[in-house]
Amino acid sequence: MRTIASALVLAAFATSATAADMPVKAPMKPIIVQPYNWTGFYLGIAGGGGWADTRHTNTINGINSGTVGISGGLFGGTYGYNFQLGSWVLGFEGDFSWSGIRSKFFDNNGSDFCSPAVELECMTNLLWLGTDRGRLGYAWDRLLVYGTAGVAYGKVEATLPNATFLVTSGSNTRTGFVFGGGVEWAFAPAWSLKAEYLRTDLGSKVTYTISNIFPETVSLTNINIVRLGLNYHFR
Repeated sequence: MRTIASALVLAAFATSATAADMPVKAPMKPIIVQPYNWTGFYLGIAGGGGWADTRHTNTINGINSGTVGISGGLFGGTYGYNFQLGSWVLGFEGDFSWSGIRSKFFDNNGSDFCSPAVELECMTNLLWLGTDRGRLGYAWDRLLVYGTAGVAYGKVEATLPNATFLVTSGSNTRTGFVFGGGVEWAFAPAWSLKAEYLRTDLGSKVTYTISNIFPETVSLTNINIVRLGLNYHFR
């Protein structure tokens, strides 16, 4: 019995010594996630749709088509730069888009300016639209909410065709003020998605002349744009 007891005591001492010699693991350090930083250049694409008001007016006799709503799609490219200071994000953004905001129409006020009675219909066509804007936003890590304002420019074409041939047409490039806002979400280190609303106005301008006698002023106002965009950030 003494032999067995001595063996057990020796085994216990040996186990304790072995356990004392084993290395102790250091405690796990918490993983610190760095907040997202919006600073840097980016390029992207954007597409959506818009609607606007247009009017064709004869500047000699004042006869006009009345105000008519037109609509269509837009698609183009975006470029910009952000600088983040705390939670505030300052930036510049520009874009250039092909536009399908257009429509042929008869007048809606009974003036026979462009109507089936004289076999003429008006058409207004926004061929392209670009903007250069400042942005000011507030970031909650990867979510950015911003306001924007700047200058818009676009090419407006107008025509007056009948059923078989084009009576006259003309186009000019115009500028206006643009403002709006949006929300952007960085879903990956270098990629973000945005949803944006812009409002602009390209005013009135003499666009074409009928038979070189009657100049026609064509307005394109209350232009509303809603679009989605995908941006790549150079980090």
